[in-house]
Amino acid sequence: TTIREATEIIQSLFPGLNPPEYGNTAIHKWDSTKVAANYESLTSATSWKPQTSLRDGLAKMKEWISYNND
Repeated sequence: TTIREATEIIQSLFPGLNPPEYGNTAIHKWDSTKVAANYESLTSATSWKPQTSLRDGLAKMKEWISYNND
């Protein structure tokens, strides 16, 4: 899942959020040009694999927030 795909999922689940602005942030010398999250090393070490997609997990989080938001 790319950052853009993740933000599109978030925008679809939480309408009314301001859309992100891509490419408008200054690049700093310490910024990485490549960012990745990969659970394969964790799976190799522990046999754990995610059971829930990002979309489903965020939808469950939204439901939990609305239920527990007093």
